[in-house]
Amino acid sequence: MFKRSYDGATAVVIIRISNRRQEGNTSRISQEKESDFYCEERGLTVVKKFFITESAKNFEQRKRYNAALEYAIANGIKHVIFHKYDREGRNLTDTEANEVSVRKGKLVLHYVAEGKILDTDTSDSDFFVRDVVAATNKAYIRDLRTKVNRAMRTKAESGWFPSNHVPLGYTTQRPKNERGQEKKGVAIVVRDPNERNVQQILREFELRSQGMTYQAIRNQIVSEGFIPKDRLKKYRKNTVHYRMTDIFYWGQFRWQGQIYQGKHEMIIPQNLLNGVAALNGQKPSTRRPRGIFDGGWMRCAHPDCGCYIILDPKQASNGKRIFNYYHCTNGRKVHASMKGMNLREEYIWEQFEAVLDGISLTKELAAEIAAALNQAKEKSRDAIRKQMGEYREGLKQTENEEDRLYRDYRTNLISEETYLRQVKFSRAERQRFTDLLERASVDLSDVVVETAKSILELATQAKSLWKTLPPLERRAMLDKILSNPRLDGLTVRYEIKKPFSLVSKMAQSTDWWAHPDSNRGPRDYESPALTN
Repeated sequence: MFKRSYDGATAVVIIRISNRRQEGNTSRISQEKESDFYCEERGLTVVKKFFITESAKNFEQRKRYNAALEYAIANGIKHVIFHKYDREGRNLTDTEANEVSVRKGKLVLHYVAEGKILDTDTSDSDFFVRDVVAATNKAYIRDLRTKVNRAMRTKAESGWFPSNHVPLGYTTQRPKNERGQEKKGVAIVVRDPNERNVQQILREFELRSQGMTYQAIRNQIVSEGFIPKDRLKKYRKNTVHYRMTDIFYWGQFRWQGQIYQGKHEMIIPQNLLNGVAALNGQKPSTRRPRGIFDGGWMRCAHPDCGCYIILDPKQASNGKRIFNYYHCTNGRKVHASMKGMNLREEYIWEQFEAVLDGISLTKELAAEIAAALNQAKEKSRDAIRKQMGEYREGLKQTENEEDRLYRDYRTNLISEETYLRQVKFSRAERQRFTDLLERASVDLSDVVVETAKSILELATQAKSLWKTLPPLERRAMLDKILSNPRLDGLTVRYEIKKPFSLVSKMAQSTDWWAHPDSNRGPRDYESPALTN
């Protein structure tokens, strides 16, 4: 395979990655580097490179891929370079179409990693091997699609909308772990932090509940300045009509032809929803209203119960005001009576507010802790830099080893079989060192320290910030600070998460740094595990 030379024949290189998350990693770089080396060794002149980011699962979706092959054929360029078999196709349609072009002499296909070339002289057995690889790749894609669909259906059944495309007034948000990193695959639907979008949808529902036509609503919303000039043409009465009939605002959603009850916050008040439903010829919703603390966020503290705490709104005797009460569902019938177990929402907020007093830091103390963290960070980064130097040296050695193997092969010191086996091992080692280097690069970043910094910032600003936040964002703040919120009769109970419990201890101690001997002071402090 390595003995062929094409004496300057022209070629195109197709480098394909499956999604945009791979654009900045080594996949694209290594494909290009190894393809260039391959062409140079075989006397092929690269006329053009195609860098393609698109899925291989579906023929119709691969427009740029098809355009690359059409370019080669139209310009009389026979040689097409792929890094591996699966970079050509994970579906049988592509491989069969390309085989026709190869057998007609229009294309010669090269696979760098496998060292294979398909042309008019290729045996049927080699085409068969390629077909097996394509069939295996197609099976992988089919299995992956099934798993993704199953996961999204499970998410829908649990009450969370599986898509990122949500109606106006909502957005998607990924919860973060203790280190401040977003969790993958668990995005949930939340109220849009851009309050202007929420106010626009509220205004549309309000106007509709008053009996205005969709065109009149459109004109009113425009006159009130909600719509930027560049969106005016796309904002039509049909847009308003679609939103007024979207079940998402009623707490439901459609997914793959089925309707599910959603867990997302209902941002439109029930009275407006009922008014719009009546105008739409629908029955007013009888769905139980949801509060800021129910839906599983808080549970009963009784050891034999653990049921959800739910909202139970009570209307004042004069009918002018509604008070939000919460109590246990008592689904397990643990409580003989619910008397004395209804707690007003504002009293729940008051009890949670007491948490902020315990974790609040003065700016001076926060500055001392931050300085200690920075010192610990530098020690850690020095150790990581040393590791990275070792990884780079290992990477360089694998590259030198591959060059040596190639020279030995060309001078007949080793057989082709030995060469291929040892190159495979060398490339595996190179990939290992590359992965280690990438992980070390991530560790070298300030992720951990930045997370600790955000904890300190929250601890210094918590009290003042609390008073300015709307209810949902207050609860989001509690999610960062607390775990396992429970209602014990009329008393709120919880655990403070470890980073903030450490902050609380520091706030209560004037001697928070560790110094086992009298010569050790704040500068010798070893970082507390704020991010654990």
